[in-house]
Amino acid sequence: LGGYLYTRMAGRLLKRLGEQGLARLGGVLLCLGFVSFAYAPLLAWTPLACLCAGFGFYCLHNTLQTNATQMAPSARGAAMSLFACCLFMGQSFGVSVAAWMAHHLSDQLIFVCAGAGLLVLALVFARRQAGGRPQT
Repeated sequence: LGGYLYTRMAGRLLKRLGEQGLARLGGVLLCLGFVSFAYAPLLAWTPLACLCAGFGFYCLHNTLQTNATQMAPSARGAAMSLFACCLFMGQSFGVSVAAWMAHHLSDQLIFVCAGAGLLVLALVFARRQAGGRPQT
């Protein structure tokens, strides 16, 4: 549902927020969704957390992916392959870390760390975008 809503609103959001704002919004929504997974007092709240996380994922991921296609136009295929490789290697590493955390620490901490990490990623990306080229 979050992905569907994103497709309906992406154009307006991009015009209003720009790439930097869209990345920030994605990070905030992902963090909110993941922290909600960790601390939702009722299971009935999780669909709203899923909606936030799904919408936030599309905001951040699509902005990252769009920029990946523009990094090296003459080597777009290699750039996208490297982007996908980093994404999937990071996910694989994250699963290993989460398994260790679940065994030794707590399940809630996994979601909190994931949310915080995604927020930091989004904010760093948006800041680097601001320094790299002026926003139109």
